[in-house]
Amino acid sequence: MATRFGELAIRFEATVLIAVIHEWLRPCSPCSVAEKSGIAAGSRGFSLRDMHQPRRRDRRLTRRVSSEPARRQAFRLPEEGADVVLVGYFSAKQKDFETLMASAATELAAHGARVVAQMVQRRGVSDGGVRKMGLPFSSRTLLTYGKVREVALACEQANADAVIFVASLTERQQRTLTDMLGRPAVSLPDILTAD
Repeated sequence: MATRFGELAIRFEATVLIAVIHEWLRPCSPCSVAEKSGIAAGSRGFSLRDMHQPRRRDRRLTRRVSSEPARRQAFRLPEEGADVVLVGYFSAKQKDFETLMASAATELAAHGARVVAQMVQRRGVSDGGVRKMGLPFSSRTLLTYGKVREVALACEQANADAVIFVASLTERQQRTLTDMLGRPAVSLPDILTAD
């Protein structure tokens, strides 16, 4: 008996909802709404159309964006003989990542930096990562958070002045990594173009 009553209640509720949806979708004039609801034409009655008012324009001030793209300031190493941690992010397609890391270390040595630690994050080594090989692990940090913690630990142990990434970093990634690591995080191309 209870299940029969429950079925009837659900059917009744569904019927009411369908009727409300049909009334809402049907175009109607204000006069017909007033006539159907028994409300005088001059008085304000409730209608489903009252629930959906047109969007009003937002009056808050908008942030003005300049038409010129923001230019990155070139990063210079803090001093001659600065200790840096070199970090590489490579897909599994790049088999010669060790030679790329070695050439980056020699470039930094030519600019007066001393590489105290090297770390590599590879994408696509596991089965799940093969489909996303060209993408960063995180749009905020480029690397996984575990690898960022490893880099931060290496920086603390080596007392590094800066962290240099072989891959190019976006401005957001630079800001986020600088905050997380506690020292400047810069991409290698930015350093090479500074001179």
